[in-house]
Amino acid sequence: MSETTEVTYPVSLTRKAATQIRDAIVSGRLAFGEPLSEAQLAAALGMSKAPVRGALIELREKGLVTIAPQAGTYVCAPTSEDIDKLSGFRCLIETDAMRHALVRDRERLLRVLSANIAQMAAARKTRSAPDYIVADTAFHLAFITLSGNRYLEQAYSLISGIAEALRVRLFNAGQSFRQQSFKEHVEILASLRKGDTAGAARTLKRHIMRTVELEGAVQVPSASGRRSTRRAEDYRALFPHQSDKATIDAQHSRHR
Repeated sequence: MSETTEVTYPVSLTRKAATQIRDAIVSGRLAFGEPLSEAQLAAALGMSKAPVRGALIELREKGLVTIAPQAGTYVCAPTSEDIDKLSGFRCLIETDAMRHALVRDRERLLRVLSANIAQMAAARKTRSAPDYIVADTAFHLAFITLSGNRYLEQAYSLISGIAEALRVRLFNAGQSFRQQSFKEHVEILASLRKGDTAGAARTLKRHIMRTVELEGAVQVPSASGRRSTRRAEDYRALFPHQSDKATIDAQHSRHR
């Protein structure tokens, strides 16, 4: 029993750390190219460095973190070439997944996409960027999850984090981009409803490749060799829920 506990516990902490660091990168709280302090992250998350180190290795496999021997660990800093290749890969996998999802259950796909667009429209009215981005991400993920092809899902999972991180930063690139992005989502759904799969695929490709057109809004120079300039309190602020929990725990401790 103790052996099972020893194996499960650190894996759980590693997953928790990976999820929270991923969210900080994707949301933009951690900037592209920013140096990361393993010790400060561990302190902010209330755990040892071992699970944080495991989390950073996991995030490296998803393209969100760069670990340079003798130089340090950094948030990814996608180059023009990276963005171009990522966008091309997304075009291939999302259009293929869309066709599979249509064959498998056309009506279900249309319902899900319609609900996603309704959520985007509501988020635009309330000017809630986080809600819009969640719905935007769900729109694209619907093609993958409803395709019924686990290999497509596995392939997409490797780039979903960096794709979402780019989406967040591009959303902040300007009002014209946001308007065009919403319009293209609506056009994709309209084409699918008419049975124009080829037209939907063309719009989807144009929509994805817009990332390349706006690469200047997200591209940053490599930060290799720099040290983190964040203070301990800065790192704690990256994980508000964790900080709130730590504050509550401290208050409970004082009253015991």
